[in-house]
Amino acid sequence: MQTFVVLLRGINVGSTRKVPMADLRTTCLKLGWQRPETYIQSGNLIVDAPGDTQQVRRVLEPELGAHVGERTCIAGAALWIDYGLPGVAGSKLTPALLDKACGSPTTGRNWNTVLKIGDMLAARNKA
Repeated sequence: MQTFVVLLRGINVGSTRKVPMADLRTTCLKLGWQRPETYIQSGNLIVDAPGDTQQVRRVLEPELGAHVGERTCIAGAALWIDYGLPGVAGSKLTPALLDKACGSPTTGRNWNTVLKIGDMLAARNKA
């Protein structure tokens, strides 16, 4: 088993696409995955699972589809964007533009969330 960080796009935003994080953790356990952890309600998941990213995607995608019709996409590498001031709201780098440039759906997290996920990973490695 290896550890995966899964960042779900558009989960629990507005009144649609609701996925309780407790349900997401339970789903992971039912799949035979280990130590599922979530951070806040926006689809940040850390889990130990067998296989590679494509195998995790193939298993998780149908499970998420049952909840919200979510489709996953593995891009392989991270893209870091520092939006500066006034932040993402003032940027011309729209989600649609980023999706097109990357050739797949994209998602983002603020720096505090990235740091917290890093802390969670560090704590898992100590356990």
